[in-house]
Amino acid sequence: MAEAAREPVIRARMFHRVVIATPQAHALRDRELIHRVLQQLVSYLDTKKPPALILDLEHIDIVSSEAISALLKIRDHAIGQGCQLRLCNLHPPVREVLKITALTPLFDIYQDLSAAYRGLVTETPDAGDMPRQ
Repeated sequence: MAEAAREPVIRARMFHRVVIATPQAHALRDRELIHRVLQQLVSYLDTKKPPALILDLEHIDIVSSEAISALLKIRDHAIGQGCQLRLCNLHPPVREVLKITALTPLFDIYQDLSAAYRGLVTETPDAGDMPRQ
């Protein structure tokens, strides 16, 4: 069990100083898993201090109220650091939960990763900004 706790539950990489984070689970319902995702994202924001975070939810098709709470915490943490948060690739059930809970206006939501990334940076990449894990 301790070994599983060290295993990353998100795939995070930087491109042009923008963090692109993709949770690897299909359902964010388990309290421990949600907490690990939150911890990893907050840690990444604290260490990298990016100007933007794209949270790619392509693998997430089910969320719990606790996952929505964690999403709000991530949003608050990003805002506190002056980091823009964008969500993309929301499956219809996840989009519906945000809509029903009236949280849709709190997030910048994009159809896909390309649309979410567009307009965030204009400079050319340097060797230090290549995608990484």
